Amino acid sequence: MESMDSNPVEKRSKNECIDLISDLPDPILGHILSYLPIKNAVATSIISTRWRNVFPFGVGPIDLELDDTVLLHPEENESNSSSFVDFVDKLLNKTLSDVPCVRIMNINCEKKYDDAKIISWVCAAVRLKVGDLLLRSFVLDSKVLFHSLDGCMTLRKLELGKNFDLFIPGDFTLPNLERLMLDHLVFHEYDSVQDLLDGCPELEYLMIYGCDCEELDTLSIDCPYLEDLFIEACSDESACELSIDAPSLKGLFYRGYVAGDYRVCNLNSLEVAYMDVGPNPEQLEDADDYDKDEGEDYWYFDGCVAKLVNACSSTTHLYLSNISIAALQRTSLPLPTFPNLIQLGLGCMGISGWRLMARLLQSAPNLETLEIVESFDEYEGGFAVFESSQPSLPVCLELRVNKIEFHKFNAADDEIKLVEYFLENGNVLERINFHSFPYDAMSILKRFVMFPRRSKTCQILLMEELITEDGWAGFEEHQTMMKEFYDNEAKILELKAEIASLKQEKIAMEQKLHASTSTEECGGRRRLIIWMDAILLYESYSLSSCKSLLASHHIDVRPTLEKTFGHRDLGPWYISNGLAQLVTACSSTTRLYLATCSIQALHHSSVQLPVFHNLTWLAPTGSMEIVGTFTKEST
Repeated sequence: MESMDSNPVEKRSKNECIDLISDLPDPILGHILSYLPIKNAVATSIISTRWRNVFPFGVGPIDLELDDTVLLHPEENESNSSSFVDFVDKLLNKTLSDVPCVRIMNINCEKKYDDAKIISWVCAAVRLKVGDLLLRSFVLDSKVLFHSLDGCMTLRKLELGKNFDLFIPGDFTLPNLERLMLDHLVFHEYDSVQDLLDGCPELEYLMIYGCDCEELDTLSIDCPYLEDLFIEACSDESACELSIDAPSLKGLFYRGYVAGDYRVCNLNSLEVAYMDVGPNPEQLEDADDYDKDEGEDYWYFDGCVAKLVNACSSTTHLYLSNISIAALQRTSLPLPTFPNLIQLGLGCMGISGWRLMARLLQSAPNLETLEIVESFDEYEGGFAVFESSQPSLPVCLELRVNKIEFHKFNAADDEIKLVEYFLENGNVLERINFHSFPYDAMSILKRFVMFPRRSKTCQILLMEELITEDGWAGFEEHQTMMKEFYDNEAKILELKAEIASLKQEKIAMEQKLHASTSTEECGGRRRLIIWMDAILLYESYSLSSCKSLLASHHIDVRPTLEKTFGHRDLGPWYISNGLAQLVTACSSTTRLYLATCSIQALHHSSVQLPVFHNLTWLAPTGSMEIVGTFTKEST
């Protein structure tokens, strides 16, 4: 027994430890360290001689993030900032000296360092065959920086930032660069940006964010292979012109204040245009001071927005923000035709939005999707403005529009009228999506269900955002309610068509009975059966001419609604008074059958029931309380 209880591990000294991790192969250890921040991964080299050269043994290319806000302790003073410099120098020139390549190097410096240090790190990145270089650091002489990058064959992505001036040396080239991001740089020379772009013949993606263009007359972007262009938050007070010549451009994202003018050409390949551009407050104030009598363009900068949007007329997807919408509505320049536009997104819908939406629908004959991305302003009469701006029904509503989306729906009267307009005129409309909705969603949806629909397959859908945004009880309850609504909605589409047919049958029956003078002329019928497996929408009935016929014959009146909604309390909402008039007209009958929902409807009706003098057989169904009320009133 003693031999079985003995354990070699237990016999080890308490000071001895089993280091299973250190026994792992270098590639596995390196792969584990690759998930650590660079500071912690390098720190493992001081654990023991076994770990000294493990870190660079990572599997695959290495990603480096060199951030002095992470590597420096907040409590350290300025003199200790040299520790970051020493760390990066040792890392790039010794620890990683034998690494074949670095996939990503991110150098982020909140403090200012000597240009020589920054340039040495960039040279090390080039030597390590870096693929993506992100440099956010102040550089006093950017020409030296670009000299160190010149001719780098492995660089695919370059991001530069930190408020330094952009100066490009002559004959600069990055032959394989595909993505370029310029963040908060200062453009001084007219051709500095274009010189940089000329040296990147394979450039496909360009972002210019927060850059200062105040000293430029023209910002020129001429790239034959550029596919995506982002311009955002550039100098607010700059009046420089923007020139774009990009025949391969597919996506244009422009957010900020309008430029002094636009010269845009060769955008025939454009697929997506996002426009959130308009005059700045100072330009709007200057526009208010213009004197129309002097012949000046009262809204010059709005015209510049229109020129930019017109240059994007070949796009397939277009978004316009509220400031772009307002500018386009104020300018006197006409809207172009958007022959390829299939998706249109509109921002905040004020009075300008209602007018422009009407004009855009007329100008986009192939539009398939309309999105109201922002909410409607509290402006009464918006739908009247929209309707009066429509010279005729847009061709796209007749032939193309199949989806409409409301991202922030407040259920105001104008918004509900707009939904009704789309339902009545959307010939091929398949669905209307609501991403947010008021708390009384079901009551509003019931109104939508009763609106006439030109498209028999159109559905009204609520997105899942509704559950959390409106604070509804829970997902399962919401799903059950929505499923019930969708099922009922499909039934109603079928029932409405059936009702139209039943109305025609009713008219024909009344005409036939009115012309009848004997039982034989009625085809030998001994009773009249009215069986309604549908919503009875008739407000009144005209059967007075049939009293003599009904007095001598039997009638079974069977208006049933059990198959309509599955809600017992819906019957009286639709048929109570109308059904009471029908039953009153049949007061001479000798036999009467009433289904459950018919009894409920008569119980809620405000019409006084007659006395049934000839009634000898009554077959009511339903609760005893309701049946008792009926029999008491019709004894």
